[in-house]
Amino acid sequence: MKIQHNYQKQIKRKFSKFQFMIQEIEEIGGFEGLRPITFGRYDASLRITLIVNPNQENSHSIFKEAYDLHLQSEGNVQLLILFFIEASQTNDTGKIIVENILTLNQKDSEKAREALIDWQINRLSFSTWLQKWHAKSPDLRVHRLMQNQYFWCLKNEIHTTPAQIINESLFPEWFKMSEIKNLILEIENEKIPQLTAV
Repeated sequence: MKIQHNYQKQIKRKFSKFQFMIQEIEEIGGFEGLRPITFGRYDASLRITLIVNPNQENSHSIFKEAYDLHLQSEGNVQLLILFFIEASQTNDTGKIIVENILTLNQKDSEKAREALIDWQINRLSFSTWLQKWHAKSPDLRVHRLMQNQYFWCLKNEIHTTPAQIINESLFPEWFKMSEIKNLILEIENEKIPQLTAV
């Protein structure tokens, strides 16, 4: 275990070796229609796409790390959030949260961002969060969008969350979001192609 840990640290320090560990996203078609929750400028040089399930405890910490990185980047990092949750689930906390956030995002993206921050960083209780951010009943477009995000992940063989995509590259699970800041310069210099988002 210690040998593996040291090897991973070496890879993180040497970007040329690290590149062999990332997986290119091949089935990017349809990404522009997924309408992720977006933080930051469209023309940012680095785009981080996080795929989360609001039910999972570790989604809170990775979202906070990515959000902090976005804030500290002086406009160089755009953060996009997709959800990996089935619209067909019933009475599921995560589904209800996603429905409300996506419904808010249809009319007011700023409110959607605030609602996401309240859940992921401020850690409001479910009842308090729902009282504050309850949107109108989700329509067919919201359910379709949830399914589209879910099936896009499956098509790209993303089955576990949280998952982190830097531009078009799926980063290994062991690579911490907090460590990406050490590679931003190298990633920018490599000009890794970006997924297109609306």
